[in-house]
Amino acid sequence: MQIVVTRVDAHRYSTVVERDGVELRVPGYAFMRALPHDLAHFVVENMLRLDRGFWGSVAAGADFPGMERLGGRRKPHATATAKTISKANTEYLSEAERLVACFEKIVDGKLDRVSQQADAELRQALAIVRHRSKAITPSETANVCVAWRAMQARWDEISICGVIRLEWPVHPPGKMRQR
Repeated sequence: MQIVVTRVDAHRYSTVVERDGVELRVPGYAFMRALPHDLAHFVVENMLRLDRGFWGSVAAGADFPGMERLGGRRKPHATATAKTISKANTEYLSEAERLVACFEKIVDGKLDRVSQQADAELRQALAIVRHRSKAITPSETANVCVAWRAMQARWDEISICGVIRLEWPVHPPGKMRQR
């Protein structure tokens, strides 16, 4: 699945996804943090192998409120598939949102310099996640923070109308990566 994030202006971005021959616009926030939320999700979910988070769900066929089809023809039963995936991944989507918010706090506050602080933030963020998530190791935390900062530097270099193109791996059913 192709993900294209475009800097619209100093405070806004736009995300377009191409999957299964369909082009979709992903709704963004009304404002942009230092790192666009869609890029933050990409970093966290990719580095932690969260295939049932936002991007893994979209790649598998999920649609979310506000997504707009820009072109292409949807596969038969796409609506039913989208609902099934969204429902099945609800708890994982919640986990991904909590992790993105947590890593934003960790990176912005440079809490990864003291692994106990980062670990405490992660434990607190995941305390209310219903499914049993594997603990995030200090090494994984460090890798996410490095990747976040690299993506931030990449984004900071982009001018208005500039883009970042990313590839999200699509796995056949039953072949999802496991964290």
